[in-house]
Amino acid sequence: MIIGLSFIYPFDRTFMVYALITASIVGACAPLIGTFVVQRRLSLVGDGMGHVGAAGVGIALWLNFAPQLVAIIATLIAAIAIEWIFHASKNSDTALALIFYSGIAASITFAGQNSRQSQLQQYLFGSLLSVSKNDVIIISIACIVIAAVILSFRKVLFSISIDEHSASIAGINTHILHILLMICVALLVSISMTITGLLLISAVMVVPVMSARSISKTFSATFFRSSIFGIFGSVLGLAIARILNSPPSGAIVLCHIGIYILINIIKKLLLAKKNLSIN
Repeated sequence: MIIGLSFIYPFDRTFMVYALITASIVGACAPLIGTFVVQRRLSLVGDGMGHVGAAGVGIALWLNFAPQLVAIIATLIAAIAIEWIFHASKNSDTALALIFYSGIAASITFAGQNSRQSQLQQYLFGSLLSVSKNDVIIISIACIVIAAVILSFRKVLFSISIDEHSASIAGINTHILHILLMICVALLVSISMTITGLLLISAVMVVPVMSARSISKTFSATFFRSSIFGIFGSVLGLAIARILNSPPSGAIVLCHIGIYILINIIKKLLLAKKNLSIN
């Protein structure tokens, strides 16, 4: 066991403790970014970044470079491109569509040049149970930095998400803040390759926010509750994956979706009960 700690099943093995720490940290950090992404109606931006990251991994494996480094560079370029296209066209759908389809096309093209297909699958769908101590440290530092940036700028990010025009009139540099947010998304997607995978990280970023919005009346409540839901869903999914001997990434995403569905069912039942009592 690590750091002198003793955990009970299903977290009774060292690899599970590493996975638990990593899943918790990413589960807490991803929805913080996702709150602003959802507010700006860019819920699919993580998918677009994921496909660009997959293209980066394909290039790296083809040329025998470090996959994560190339994925980070590729997603950072995509982040700036999304904001540039959005700024030029004032249409988020156009920006996302161009990056999304470019990423898919590039990932298919470079994956086809690559003889290490099994290794590519690891980055596409995650390999949480294989994270090492160094992975935990790197991911933790990156998530802490990302969370610190989001927390520091949350008020101005909220203002541009609600009314960008008024924020611009007030002297806020909305363009720079949009780029900052997209860079945070890009970094989160690229460092989360080994956890939920490039193709599923968007769900961890968005679904806990949707769950939090279902029971929150203010943006601040949504912001912090989404992080709690992110941790809970990720830890629960990891535990279920160990018990059922199934891939953790899929189990984590399904748990987040299950929590969202359950919250809305309970909400509708309570509302129906309230209406019956009134009548």
